[in-house]
Parts: sequence; structure tokens; C-alpha cells
Amino acid sequence: MELKPLSLINSFNRIAEQYDLDIETQIIYFKLWSLWNEARRPENFSIDNKRLMKLTRIKSDSVLVSRRKKLIELNLIEYVPGKKGQSSNYSLIDIASKNASEYASKSASKNASKNKTHEANSDKGLQKQCDNTASKSASKSASKSASKNASNNKSNRDIENNILFFNSACARDNTITQTESQVLNFYQCEIVSALGGTMGAGEISCLREYTQVYGADKTIRALQKSLQCAGNLKGIALVKYAGGILRNWATYGEQERTAPKKIKSGRAIDSLRALMEG
Repeated sequence: MELKPLSLINSFNRIAEQYDLDIETQIIYFKLWSLWNEARRPENFSIDNKRLMKLTRIKSDSVLVSRRKKLIELNLIEYVPGKKGQSSNYSLIDIASKNASEYASKSASKNASKNKTHEANSDKGLQKQCDNTASKSASKSASKSASKNASNNKSNRDIENNILFFNSACARDNTITQTESQVLNFYQCEIVSALGGTMGAGEISCLREYTQVYGADKTIRALQKSLQCAGNLKGIALVKYAGGILRNWATYGEQERTAPKKIKSGRAIDSLRALMEG
């Protein structure tokens, strides 16, 4: 069965959300997906650990092995270690398509058994009625599926474009640190994909600067705060809003500031003031 890029991404995003996958595991998968796509989507492809660690900015062999093991256990990839001095082999797996294929196979077997029962039934009218009901149900199901796929086409294209842009930016600029990559990946997966559009060079530049000055954790919190306070903004406007929050936190701290209460002048104070002025 031929793998479809968008189907792979959609399946992975559902699994990543369901199992709360960490940032390193997600980056490894996206890099493998990008290599597979650039190689014109072969059944399997090869890459050695050293190059994969360089592409993902992962510094430790143990981290790479443990995160890759997660992808294998979740049935997202197949991995065959290479012999000494040779690259390892990888294959991507589409869980949704695999499950659908297994379901279709079981359904076909079940339908074949039903057909034999219908053939043995002498009541042709009942058999015709059952066939018509099955045909209408299948047509209605196919129509709903086609409508749903058509409505998701635009968002799927946005997801694929965002991932390709992010991977290309990292490949062009080898100075992107692991913490910067963490912030960029959060912004891409949690904000850009949700709001739509494409991550631009200006957004990448600002987010890298904020990460260098304020740190990855605080920058991510500022982006989350921006979504809460200015959900109507997106793109560079949302990123600049997060920058304002970071500057405000740097000056006043992250605690919400409350304005001091004004003391209203009473009649006694007003009378005393009048006497002093007189």
C-alpha cells in the first residue's frame, strides 16, 4: 500500500497528542518523514545515527535510542539496525491506513459469509431488499467520507507546508540550538498548525532572539499567554505580542500587577484643606 504524506502527518499528530510525546521524539519523526519525502517516498530508506543526531540536534546516543524506541513501540516506524560501518534502515508506518486495511479485510470476509447465506435463501425478494439496503448504506458512508476529506484538504496542506518550512530553516541554519528548536517546534505544532498560515522568517528570527534572551520555557509560556489574551492575532503580530509579555515579565515579574487603590477625600479632609488655603 502506497503511503500518503498527509495521512502520515495526521496519524502522527493524533498519536503525539494521545500519548503526550516529548519534543525530541516529535523532531526525530518529522526529520525521518522529511528524509522519506525528499527521497520520493520509498518503502524504506537508510541513515546512520551520527547524521540523524546532527539533523535533530540531539547530543546523546542514549536520548536518540530511547526516543526512537518510543516510535517503534507506537508502531509509527520500523527500524533495522545496520551492520558495523553501515547505515540503519527505516520504514514509516501509517497506523490509520493499516487499521483500515485490517478492518476492510475482516469486513470482506464477513460479507462473503453473508453472501453465501443469501444465495442459499430461496426468498429472492428478501435478498434483493438486503442488497439495496447495503448499497444505500455504503453510498451514504462514501459520500460522508469524501465530504470530510475535502474539508480537511486545506488544513492538511498547511500542516505539510509548515513542517517543510521548519525543516528547511533548520537545514539552512546550522546555528539553531536545541532550545531554539524546541520553541520553534512548539510554535509550529501548537500555534501555526492550529491557527493556519505558514511560519515566516520574521517569526523564526524573533522567537530565536526571545529564546536567547529569556529562555525556552519562559518564551513558550509567553506564547501560551498570548493565545489567551490575544487569540485574534496570528503570525508575526502574535509573536510580537509575546515579546511584549516577556519584556513586561522581565521588568515587573510574572505576577499579575494590580493598580493601587485611590483614597477618596472625605468631608473632614476637604474642610481642613479649605481652612489651610483660607
